[in-house]
Amino acid sequence: MGALARNTHLKYLLLGSSGLRSAQAGELAQALKVNKSLRKVHLQGNFVELPDLKAIFEAVAHSQVEELMLSDQRSLSSCSDMEQAGEEAEGGHEDSVEVQLEYFKSAVKALEGNPALLKVELHWPRRLIKQHYYWRDKVLRAMLDNKELLRISKRK
Repeated sequence: MGALARNTHLKYLLLGSSGLRSAQAGELAQALKVNKSLRKVHLQGNFVELPDLKAIFEAVAHSQVEELMLSDQRSLSSCSDMEQAGEEAEGGHEDSVEVQLEYFKSAVKALEGNPALLKVELHWPRRLIKQHYYWRDKVLRAMLDNKELLRISKRK
């Protein structure tokens, strides 16, 4: 991932269903902080935990990335399945809700910090709690704001 930080030619990073784990995602977040050439980052269908997805959002907030796809993280899907079955994850269910809320907040901050970010695909739990609806709305509004800024800038 260190080479990615110095690469100035790569525009699309397509790592969907590549077996990416949280350790590599953390390194990727560090590289995204430095790389200014990437425009699309696709990481769907991997095994990345919420804290590392949050780190990716924090890095993208100060980049030129226009499209970020993070849906269908398998480790997150299994957490959603446990919620649906009424089981508690180790470490307590309340902690996982707080981690999820921090993840959604980081998505909104990334969209607000990077007006070039026009398309974001998040992982959403199957059973949303009341707070998730609020953050889902914030994410969608921030994406619409960025698209509107782009539209206005093209008119000038």
